[in-house]
Amino acid sequence: MRFRRPFDINSQQMDTLGGIVSKYYDSTKDKMPVYGAWRSMGGEELWKHLARIIVAMGRSAPSYRLMESVDFGGLTIGPMKAFQSENGTDALVKRAHGILAGYGVRYCSPKKVSSIKARCIVENLNEPSIVDGAEFILLGNAAKARDPRIFLMETVHGYGMKSASEFLTEVGYSQDYLAFDSRLKRAFSMLFGRDFNRIRTPWDYAGFEEVFGEEICPELGIKPCELDAIIFWN
Repeated sequence: MRFRRPFDINSQQMDTLGGIVSKYYDSTKDKMPVYGAWRSMGGEELWKHLARIIVAMGRSAPSYRLMESVDFGGLTIGPMKAFQSENGTDALVKRAHGILAGYGVRYCSPKKVSSIKARCIVENLNEPSIVDGAEFILLGNAAKARDPRIFLMETVHGYGMKSASEFLTEVGYSQDYLAFDSRLKRAFSMLFGRDFNRIRTPWDYAGFEEVFGEEICPELGIKPCELDAIIFWN
């Protein structure tokens, strides 16, 4: 499907973007996703990425601190399943919320016993298209779908187009997506003189992304996921 071109680019803008890529590519290379990495990842590792993206919504820093802590073990598939079996789903939501609140995760007030993020994580644990017993089966199901991102949006609780793009890029499922988070939107709005905050639907998203995938990134000699990493980390 072709989308109406949402913005134009000129040689000066390309030169500016090319300069950014040249300056930061090498120093960012170790942070770029490895294509196909998901094939050698275990289920718990893939689940960790799925959950981290939910935790990161609104503010990413607490999600990285939580991932690196021993407390994240309480949000992995095996321990959550065991706790839920003994104590019930509501108790698991409360426990998950307590872990998130303890790390200052946005929208997870320590004054409350539940949050949307905690509920989404538990709902995903119990979503049969994501977890079967103790097995993480989401990507196997996504591979059968016509559009993996739309499948994730329809299946993973708490995910939209940006989250689905980020997950599939982060685990190396695809190199062709951009995760239009606030940093990328600000940078691209300044560079191209277009309001990237007007991306409100999957079709808006795909239209903006198409310009990068078909014109900008090929001209720069990089993949969209590499441009994403360069802008995000720098």
